[in-house]
Order: sequence, then structure tokens, then C-alpha cells
Amino acid sequence: MRILEVHEAELSRFTTPSQTVVIGADHGGFRLKEVLKPVIESLGLTVKDIGVFDEKPADYPDIAHKVAQTVVEGTATRGIAIDGAGIGSSMAANKVPAFARPYAMIGLPLEIAANTMILMYLHWVDGC
Repeated sequence: MRILEVHEAELSRFTTPSQTVVIGADHGGFRLKEVLKPVIESLGLTVKDIGVFDEKPADYPDIAHKVAQTVVEGTATRGIAIDGAGIGSSMAANKVPAFARPYAMIGLPLEIAANTMILMYLHWVDGC
């Protein structure tokens, strides 16, 4: 047996897309994203975090587009985008060619056919 050290950026080479969930949030959803990542990993899935990486202002359309593009490219089979109301990220993701329309998730059960979940953080509480 050989043990190799691999840089974190190269880990995705060793996981299949079916085991990978891409996640992204705008600045307001940063803390929710950080809470969700270990939950996803506890399910045996790999998380590909595409940002944001702090609470500095960021535009949700850019993040939603990256999430959708990552799913379309096949690097991940599931995606989560987090923004203030969910509608904006849904609209941005729908602009990516060949992307199956995401379901706006506002307390609704996830449909099996959906490949991307859009979360809103309007009711996100500080200090959770």
C-alpha cells in the first residue's frame, strides 16, 4: 500500500461526481453554507465549495451561475445555492444552457428529479 499526500484542490479527482455536492452562497448566506457543509459531509458526500469564503458583499447571480455550471459540467451531480429569497438564484441558474430548472426550496420537500436546491436565508437567525 502507498500513502500519497494530495493537495485539497486535487481531492475532487478521487471522488465521483455522484458523490459530490457543489455549494455556494452570497455574503448573507455564508454562515448557513458553513453550517450545511459538515452536514452534507456526514452523509458521506464530498462538498465542493465555490464561495463565498467570507461575509464581504457578493452578487448572488454569480454564485448561482457557478453552482449550475458545475452541475452541467458534470463535476457534481447536485448543487445548493443560497441567497436572500431563492428566486434570484433560480433565475440565474436557469440561464445556464442545459441546466435542469432548480426547485426553489422554501420549506418544500426536495423532489427526487431536482438536481439543485435553492435556499433562502431571510429567516436566518444570528448566533445559531
